[in-house]
Amino acid sequence: MEIKQGSFYYNKKKVFEDVNIKTNKGDIIAIVGSNGSGKTTLLKCMANILQLTSGELIIKNDSRSVYVPDVPLAYEYLTGYEYLAFIQSIIKDRDSKKIESTLKLYTLYEERNKLIKNYSHGMKQKLSLCAALLDNDIEYILLDEPLTGVDKQSQSIIIENLKKLSFENKTIILTTHQIGSLQKMCNKIYCMDSKNEVHIDV
Repeated sequence: MEIKQGSFYYNKKKVFEDVNIKTNKGDIIAIVGSNGSGKTTLLKCMANILQLTSGELIIKNDSRSVYVPDVPLAYEYLTGYEYLAFIQSIIKDRDSKKIESTLKLYTLYEERNKLIKNYSHGMKQKLSLCAALLDNDIEYILLDEPLTGVDKQSQSIIIENLKKLSFENKTIILTTHQIGSLQKMCNKIYCMDSKNEVHIDV
């Protein structure tokens, strides 16, 4: 995935401009910036949820990506297991072993039969990640503020599992304002400054 000279305007107001980002397999990339700096908009452009006003987004035709928002959107009157079974039914045939192993990976297996409305924010965030990882063919995992509102133990689990995914040649791009927790994990950091421009710090 690559963005060349990417710009985005909303109602003629600049959100960001002249952004250049290039990813490689196995990258863990952080897009860092204060609230309102445009990092979520940039991530949505990379996910093809929003279209760049100008510039170019280059993605291989056969590549697949998944976007996980900062606010979990799961239907709260399903159990965690039922929600993942529903998500998987959209992707492919139901595979209970895949669901169970993913829940165990994110320490949600014991809570699988609880309604999502009774999950903490951190549990909902981990469940969103579980849903994103049910498709083995995903190449790009785009995460908006994955550690916000998540307790330290859950943060450690998320970080460790993201490292494992990078070893499997998955490319992970995330936005954050908690770079201290993620700095050692990332091999590239793009900083959005007060002028809504991006520079790279490796």
